[in-house]
Amino acid sequence: MKEKRNMRVFIAAPYWSDHESIREENVDRVIAIANHLIENGIDPFIPHLFHYQNMVYKQPEEVWKRIDFNYLLVCDALLRVEGSSKGADDEMRFARKKFIPIFNSLNDVIKYRDYRRF
Repeated sequence: MKEKRNMRVFIAAPYWSDHESIREENVDRVIAIANHLIENGIDPFIPHLFHYQNMVYKQPEEVWKRIDFNYLLVCDALLRVEGSSKGADDEMRFARKKFIPIFNSLNDVIKYRDYRRF
C-alpha cells in the first residue's frame, strides 16, 4: 500500500519592488498564505524565503529561478497569488509546460487535495 503524504504546493506571488519595505510586505503576505496551507495539512514551498538568504549571500536572479523551477517540479500544484509579477508569471508558465495544476485560491487547492486524496 502506498504511503500517504501531504500535498506540496508552490506559492507563486509578487515579490520584487525597488522598495525594501514593499518586498518585506510581499514576503510577509506569502508567509501568512503558507500558514493557511499548513493549517489545512498542505506543505507549502515558499520561494520568497530566499529573500533572507539573498540579503546575506547575493545571487543572480537566474540562480533563484533555477532553484524555484527545480522545486516546482516536485510540487503537486502551484498557487498563484493575486498581483502583477513577472517572476510568478514565469513560474506559472513553467508549471503549465510541465502539466502542474495551477490554482488561484486556497479553497481550490483544498478541493483539489480532497479530490486527489492526498
